[in-house]
Amino acid sequence: MWMMGRWGVPIAGSKSQIDTMEPIYTDDLDDLANAMPLFVGDIRFIRIDGHSGAGKTYLAKRLALKLQLPHIELDYVLKFDGRTDYGHPLARSTTIAALKRAQFRAVTDGIRLNSLININEFGPEFRIFITKDYGSRLSQGEIARRKRLGTDDYMVRYSPEQNADMVVVNTWTVR
Repeated sequence: MWMMGRWGVPIAGSKSQIDTMEPIYTDDLDDLANAMPLFVGDIRFIRIDGHSGAGKTYLAKRLALKLQLPHIELDYVLKFDGRTDYGHPLARSTTIAALKRAQFRAVTDGIRLNSLININEFGPEFRIFITKDYGSRLSQGEIARRKRLGTDDYMVRYSPEQNADMVVVNTWTVR
């Protein structure tokens, strides 16, 4: 089930009709993906950004299926020498090439996405920031992973949460 605060309904795909949204707290990303056409309207470039392990790829795959759009997973696209490298000199051009192949109509997910693609660089887009509710503290493994990937520094520099059209807090936990 998902809950959210006050929100408006987009009219004819106009993002400007969406009121300021409170974060959406959900433990069911499938249910949220099914409701997404209400929010994105006619916009066909959707970027999903957020911390590692938050559910970006899970949500992106389901949303791409629902909207019948290609899914571009940057963790896969940006493999250089066998490992994902968002800081690689070819990362931006590789990302843009993947988007061109999809004719800039895709659901794209990855950390550090705003460092590779400028907001609205390819026309209207819908930006989703997803984070995971880790409760009172992060595990040591997650802290090490964020440090290795540079996500905390990225979050401070680019503020993807503040630039998002929708903020999702994934509350799902292993039971």
